[in-house]
Amino acid sequence: MKKKNSVQQSGQLIIEAILIMTLFFGIAVLIKQKFSDKNIVGAMVAKPWGQISGMMSNGVWKPEAQGRELHPQANIFSREGD
Repeated sequence: MKKKNSVQQSGQLIIEAILIMTLFFGIAVLIKQKFSDKNIVGAMVAKPWGQISGMMSNGVWKPEAQGRELHPQANIFSREGD
């Protein structure tokens, strides 16, 4: 009788594990759909990229087009004494 109860417990454990894995898989699929529908990851990368590309190109923390005139070499001929 003890052995039969043990087998039933292990069967119940497997069923519960499968249900929990199914639940987590469903939640993961829903989260992935929300992220791809709203383009959340793309927005998180694109917005700061404008500032970073400006810093790489011009040496100032502004978007590339705005920071171009602030680059030290942009006004090299307009400085006094040169």
